[in-house]
Amino acid sequence: MRIAAIAPSELPSRRANSIQVMKMVQAVAALGHEVRLLAPTSKASVKTQTPGWDGLAHHYGLKTRFQVEWLPAHPQWRRYDYGYAAVNWARSWDADVLYTDCLRQRLLPA
Repeated sequence: MRIAAIAPSELPSRRANSIQVMKMVQAVAALGHEVRLLAPTSKASVKTQTPGWDGLAHHYGLKTRFQVEWLPAHPQWRRYDYGYAAVNWARSWDADVLYTDCLRQRLLPA
């Protein structure tokens, strides 16, 4: 099953929701599902300013590898642009399931 998970906060972080989403995605990936985590970034250059897998694995104590996709999020738009982009990205990837605990993403039309 293809599962797209939307992280509510930038990574890495010490916020409880970031720890929960990273551990949940790891658990689902360990079950054999193809999981991609969508994470926001406010960095100017998404590709060069985001942490790599090794840094995230060390920070969160992860063992099972999964893909992280970074999407721009603009604070002046209260990250609604990120929610919209994440849902569209999941559609274009043809995800079977969209997992999020972000109310903003739940309110976007399907």
